[in-house]
Amino acid sequence: MRVLVLGATGGTGKAIVEGCLAAGHDVRALVRRPDAVGIANDKLEIVKGDALDTIAVGDAVRGMDAVISSLGSRPWRSDDVCSKGTAVLLGAMTIHHVSRLIVLSSVGVTATLPYADFMMRTARATILRGVMADKDRMESLVMASRLEWVIVRPVMLTNGAATGKYRVADDTSIPGGSVTRADVATFCVGELDKREWTRKSPSIVGE
Repeated sequence: MRVLVLGATGGTGKAIVEGCLAAGHDVRALVRRPDAVGIANDKLEIVKGDALDTIAVGDAVRGMDAVISSLGSRPWRSDDVCSKGTAVLLGAMTIHHVSRLIVLSSVGVTATLPYADFMMRTARATILRGVMADKDRMESLVMASRLEWVIVRPVMLTNGAATGKYRVADDTSIPGGSVTRADVATFCVGELDKREWTRKSPSIVGE
């Protein structure tokens, strides 16, 4: 499968790229700083470009079978990269007839607040307020599209190797906790073939 990865220079994005390569997929990464990817592989094509650039994203999407987006910003920034980048991406995928999309969001978005734990609700109301509002807008755009989307909502992300021990649900039973970026990547890459969560918004937590 030919997979475009956005946000490939972040911790989770790099794990997704590595997971796709390990699964035998051909990967294209659209990044502003190619040197920041730090992965060399014959099946990896690194393309310099901005996720908010309509032309760059269109060129990157062309010829792909699926897209995994792990776009995000720091809590202290308010640049709307998730919603604005996703709007550009959805347009490009529609034009180039690419239907499979997996998007990284987070527990803490509005839809999860009724069952999110106290720590996440507090973070949402303070330091993560802008970030989560941007993810809310991103999710609304994705859900309104006609694509075969999956919105993945991990709890607090941690570093470390994949454990293979994580739980996925969309039934309000995942209020908080943590999960490794590597395990989130494993789930996203596996979903490319399994298609178990199409047009659903599963949360994921480590066991």
